[in-house]
Amino acid sequence: MFVLFKRSILRLAIIDAPGILHHLIIRVIERRDIFRDKIDQEKFVDRLSQLIPETQASCYAWVLMTNHALFLFRSGPFGIAKGVRGLPNNTAIV
Repeated sequence: MFVLFKRSILRLAIIDAPGILHHLIIRVIERRDIFRDKIDQEKFVDRLSQLIPETQASCYAWVLMTNHALFLFRSGPFGIAKGVRGLPNNTAIV
């Protein structure tokens, strides 16, 4: 199963099932900075720390950079889609 993105980049579609390990990349559309300032970054981390227990997911590793963030999640019983729905709307999950 493949999904075609802009610039003809071919990527596998996300398999969403309980207990699957996911490597997620979050970036802002137009590749701008994700966070306006340190407070904005802290709010993102706070929201993420709420979403993980709510979705019963596990986060094994993460890194926040200026224009993207990387995560290694194991989805909970509801899959990964429910969790990423709670993140900001101006980001693209790859």
